[in-house]
Amino acid sequence: MVKDKGVGGKLKGWSWMGYTLVCFVLLIFAVALYADDWLEDTLRSVVRQKSKGVYALRLQDVRVGLRGGEITLAGVRLEPDFQRWQALPDSSQMPMLYRAQADRISIEGLSIWDLIISSPIRVRMLFMETPTVQAYRMKGNDDDKNKPLYEQLSGRLKRLTLDSLRINAGSFFFRSDYKNTYNDVALQGLNLRMQDLSLDSVAFVAEERVLYARRIRVNVDTTDFLLPKGLYRLRTGPIAVDTQTRSLEAKQVQLVPLFSPTGMAKSVGEVVSWMEGTAPLVQLQDIDFGAYVKKSGFMARSVTVQNPRLYTYTDLKHFTKKSDKELPHQWVQRLEHRLDVDTVEIKNLNVRYEELQLESDKKGYITFENTNITMTNLTNVPEVMSRKTPAVLRASTRVMGSTPLNCTMRLPFLSENFYHDLEGNIGAFDPAILNPILEPSMFVTVESGHVQEGHFQFKLDEEDAEGSMTVLYDNLEIELLSKRAGVRQPLGKEILSEVINWVAIKEENPDEPGEKPRVAQVRVSRDRKSSALSYWKDCLADGFLSSMGLKQQAKAL
Repeated sequence: MVKDKGVGGKLKGWSWMGYTLVCFVLLIFAVALYADDWLEDTLRSVVRQKSKGVYALRLQDVRVGLRGGEITLAGVRLEPDFQRWQALPDSSQMPMLYRAQADRISIEGLSIWDLIISSPIRVRMLFMETPTVQAYRMKGNDDDKNKPLYEQLSGRLKRLTLDSLRINAGSFFFRSDYKNTYNDVALQGLNLRMQDLSLDSVAFVAEERVLYARRIRVNVDTTDFLLPKGLYRLRTGPIAVDTQTRSLEAKQVQLVPLFSPTGMAKSVGEVVSWMEGTAPLVQLQDIDFGAYVKKSGFMARSVTVQNPRLYTYTDLKHFTKKSDKELPHQWVQRLEHRLDVDTVEIKNLNVRYEELQLESDKKGYITFENTNITMTNLTNVPEVMSRKTPAVLRASTRVMGSTPLNCTMRLPFLSENFYHDLEGNIGAFDPAILNPILEPSMFVTVESGHVQEGHFQFKLDEEDAEGSMTVLYDNLEIELLSKRAGVRQPLGKEILSEVINWVAIKEENPDEPGEKPRVAQVRVSRDRKSSALSYWKDCLADGFLSSMGLKQQAKAL
């Protein structure tokens, strides 16, 4: 009897195990049979509930594959209800709203068992096909915008890990005000690859990770950014970013003005330097993406701009200067975060500058061609920025396409009085090539002469500049022009021009062969309402005019 009872007990145990197995199989079958509809209804309900009715989720199709842990959503649309958001008593807790859609979103390698037993969620791959996201900044509370993502997540999302995140042919748009009809940011043709993504505090601070991922690769077909003050847009063609190679490359970069020169000056309410420019290629190397993402600063080994073109125009006839302009020191000192770039290079820059003076009816212009600029030690870090270790800018160009000009500028950016110094040299040239800018701006024209060479050095601060300039030249003749449309002077003024040439202008430097050349002493008071470039230009002009004996006469012209 005891033996039979034991055998019966074992059989009874095996029967219960078989019953449990059958129930489990039936459960799996039921889940597989109804999982698609259940998941679709659940997703819609959760989105509506968690967003307090602000969002509605629409899905064309849902497929669940339990064996491979696969979930596929097709025809995904997420629609915000702006009126519902406005009616919320705590709408400030949702400072951003999103409108999104995607042809397909698929998840692979999701363990259903992990979901059941509340283990950390791990996904092998999340894939999005042609997603489009339109983001709107609402007039709400931005207190959370500086918090890292892992602090904003709740529940089991904090423990989510992704082996791979892929986005194909995506688009992203952002509006700083949901009432605007234009985008502040537009990215199109976005392809993203993120590897080994972990949404936790450890991954956030890890030096080998950026945005929680071990590697990020981004390729974008086109970008469009509205710059601060709303006067310009920065547009690019293809952009490639790789956090592993620590590089960024942008092609077909454009600076696009949104107003005409007159319209921009009217919008600002004063004189502006209207600009438009292009650069076929911009490259950044050895970027510290982690520091940038964590908002501790921008650090890179090099920034290179290839073959840029810049056109700029200033209308001084119809608009006046009102606001003070800043020197480069002020831009750097105003930065809240760390800036540290070893080298900035601008290769083969061509610039055309035009201006319309107050008493002139004709635009003057000057060009700087084949310009190469290198700046080293661009930083606001006190340990490496001082008077002894300044940023150093070296530039070479050809004025009006022919005159060689080389200069070196030392800029200790953290100097309290914005001290900096400038030195350089000018090669041989015919000064008549400057008539396109001299005639409409200073109402003089160079009739003849030849400049052999020139040397200059200046020390500058926020108040004034002083230094010296030596220009070697011969057979110089200058004629005064009428301020009316830059035409020749009447007979009386022609006589005055001759007198100036006879008495004021020193036709040669040195005066006699073998004599020591004259050295012009330069002293310029800074016009705070003019740009830094105008400040440096004034020093060069003062040196030239002093060398020719025209400094006092120039003030009266």
